[in-house]
Amino acid sequence: MSKSQPTRRPKLHKLLCYVGIGLSLTLLKLYLDWTPATAIVPQADNLTSNTTHVTSPPAPLLQGEGSQTPLTLFQQGKTYYQAGQFAAALNAWQKAANAYQTQGEPLNQAMTLSNLALAHQELAQSDQANHAIAQSFTLLDTIPPNTPERLRVQAQALNTQGTLQLAQGQPETALKTWQHASQLYSQIPDEPGIIRSQINQALALQALGLYRRARNTLEQLAQTTLPTQPDNPLKAATYANLGNLHRSLGHPQAAQETLQKSLDIARTLNSPADISAALLGLGNTARSQGQNEQAIDYYQQAAASAISLNAQFYASVNQLDLLLETNQRQPATTLIPQLQELAQHLPTTRPAIYAQIHFAQTLTHHQTQLNPTLSAQEIAQILAYAQQQAQRINDTVAESYALGYLGHLYETAQQWQEAERLTRQALAQAKIPPEVAYQWQWQLGRLLKAQQKHQAATNAYTSAYKTLKLLRGDLVAANPDIKFTFRDEVEPVYRELVDLLLSPQGTSEPSQENLKQAREVIEELQVAELENFFQSACLDSTVQVDQVVDEKDPTAAIIYPIVLKDRIEVILKLPGEANLIHYRSPDVSRQDVEDTVKRFRSNLQDPFTHPAIKEDGQTLYNGLVKPARPYLERHGIKTLIFVLDEPLRNIPMAALYDGEKYLAQTYATALVLGLEVRDSHRLERNQMDVLAVSLTEPPPQVGNFAKLVNANPELDKIKAAGIPVAFIRDQDFTKTALEQRLERSHFDIVHLATHGQFGDKPEDTFILAADGKIPLDQFSELFRRQQSSTTQGIELLLLSACRTATGSNRAVLGIAGAAIQAGTQSAIASLWSLDDLSSVTFTEAFYQHLGQPGVSRAEALRRAQQAMLQDANYQAPLFWAAYVLVGSWF
Repeated sequence: MSKSQPTRRPKLHKLLCYVGIGLSLTLLKLYLDWTPATAIVPQADNLTSNTTHVTSPPAPLLQGEGSQTPLTLFQQGKTYYQAGQFAAALNAWQKAANAYQTQGEPLNQAMTLSNLALAHQELAQSDQANHAIAQSFTLLDTIPPNTPERLRVQAQALNTQGTLQLAQGQPETALKTWQHASQLYSQIPDEPGIIRSQINQALALQALGLYRRARNTLEQLAQTTLPTQPDNPLKAATYANLGNLHRSLGHPQAAQETLQKSLDIARTLNSPADISAALLGLGNTARSQGQNEQAIDYYQQAAASAISLNAQFYASVNQLDLLLETNQRQPATTLIPQLQELAQHLPTTRPAIYAQIHFAQTLTHHQTQLNPTLSAQEIAQILAYAQQQAQRINDTVAESYALGYLGHLYETAQQWQEAERLTRQALAQAKIPPEVAYQWQWQLGRLLKAQQKHQAATNAYTSAYKTLKLLRGDLVAANPDIKFTFRDEVEPVYRELVDLLLSPQGTSEPSQENLKQAREVIEELQVAELENFFQSACLDSTVQVDQVVDEKDPTAAIIYPIVLKDRIEVILKLPGEANLIHYRSPDVSRQDVEDTVKRFRSNLQDPFTHPAIKEDGQTLYNGLVKPARPYLERHGIKTLIFVLDEPLRNIPMAALYDGEKYLAQTYATALVLGLEVRDSHRLERNQMDVLAVSLTEPPPQVGNFAKLVNANPELDKIKAAGIPVAFIRDQDFTKTALEQRLERSHFDIVHLATHGQFGDKPEDTFILAADGKIPLDQFSELFRRQQSSTTQGIELLLLSACRTATGSNRAVLGIAGAAIQAGTQSAIASLWSLDDLSSVTFTEAFYQHLGQPGVSRAEALRRAQQAMLQDANYQAPLFWAAYVLVGSWF
């Protein structure tokens, strides 16, 4: 195969989740209560409620075995297992099980069979493993229930069964099994057993994508149980798993502190396996914070401390990936042969197979950098070997990964037909989950497109899109890290499908079917991005945007600009019209659009750059709105609803310029995200109630925020407009006070004159109260009681002194997220910081018009902007263009 730099790097989030869970399970198996029961239980036909306890060692095993006893063989099996010699462990435990059967000790035989099942599983003998654990439960059924000895062995057998179920791709069943084990351990009671089963439950929750539940499970252990426990391996394992969950959920500081606790305990115990696990977690955490050299050092230490080949290999592959990512070619090329050799000796287990695929995928991504040190054929051999191992253990998901990444390797070499064949094989594997299937559907679409098979490529992309649509709610939870790779793993599927649907085919325009599908896809992308940003499903009680313009506001039109890599495509929806209008700006690169938007946004914040603002504003207007003007005028359109693509969200549409006027002088504007908006009603002036909140003095312990000397005069303008208003001012404005006021009364509008910020991430989005920040994820706590106690939620949230994080294209998501969390139908906020005196002028004009007959909230915003344009002090777009309306507009 020829070498070529890959166009993209598929991620292995779910795959690496399997590796991490597999390594954690391996550690937990080492912490099992390996000691056989001391009770000598009578044969099944002579069972009584009384068991005879003896202190003398069991009798010799068999003639010819010398002094070997069942217990001796059992301990030998344990030693072999912990050393990774699973075949030897299997042999010793099989002899021990036979001996316990001969001596009439079903309880000890049952426990030995339970451990025998673990050895079978490690040797990829799933059928034998399941048979052994089934035999264990059959024996337990012959023993009187509810004795401590029987309960302990039954709980251990359940722990083993859960391990088999998770390894065999049944996380939900494993979770139930481990919950049952926990109940039995509680009956004994057995504190270490409870801890083991709860750690296991957290691993099952991770495999199910329920990361927050997993973290909560371990946090409860850490807060209630672990402080009273002496330092032991289970304690170290709990902290290690909790630390990794903190990292995955975006809390690196908590992750580092918790993993350091695990490391300290492991070093006190001189436990190499636990030391390695903690160091690996610390390496991943340091890498997530950009501390690359420290991460490499942690990975080296983790590999050196590891007692299992799997753990050593995984840590070393992470080290290799980071070395190559940071262009440290020399140490990377030294490490590669060591990993190639090590890979040949890995056990045939699921985590080991996934780790090998991770190794091959890392090499594929950096293939050009490694040339000529490593050939594509050598990488292909690693993947082919992983596929063979996956076939051996009948793991179709692992086999699908191996085949799919082998197909990607051929894709990078532009060997399209072989890549297509392998990709189709990956898709044909039985029972592959949707988060795997969509990757190969997408890959197949790329390959077909490269071969000029336009319709077949469109079909493959459509399949990937439909899979993602079904998966979307799970994607939010299935992988917390996906919020950092959304643009790599999810967004391209939507965009590339839209590109195909709208691609010029000769002289023909896209069909109405293609236009409607493209619009649906781009709207779904908006919702997926919002949910990804917010990490939860967001929209409820919604109505179709089309329904709103057709039935509730026939003077509104919807504009969907789609910025592709080489052009801008625009779809226009007019009220009452079934057919969509389409136009495009060809030969405009996405980079050109991004540069224009960046310059436009920067100039908008300068009061002395009117010519530059008008020039870029007209460029954007010509591409987005000008071709639609004849249709808009013909239909009497007064309001433009924009579903903005990501590069355009950082600028206000009201500031676009037609050569004579700003858009705000002709049309009201609003932004919506996705297919739907929350159901809403038009605000009526004689029925509006406002809760107005101010904070003049920001809390000194929070950031560098200026005093808002005009916050209270701003609120007074609401009352002066003749609208009923209740106030919470200055130091009285606390989170609790706001929550209590919302609980006691219903309000249509909540107006917050306080500092705040909308950032790239939910944790960077907040408002300031007198007692500190109120983060985005706490908005629902503030507003939840009003939402549950009234049939009509808050209609409008107005945030007058907030700002977006500098350069953030995702700030509108923060504004939308604030509205959603508050349960409001829409929000008005500013895209940049403003002189708070101008906010007084805006507020006065806005409330004078809001709720007047025939005046929507979008029109009230436009009239307020128009009033500021006519004020000599605030004519610059800096003052009036900052305000945007997101959500329901009528």
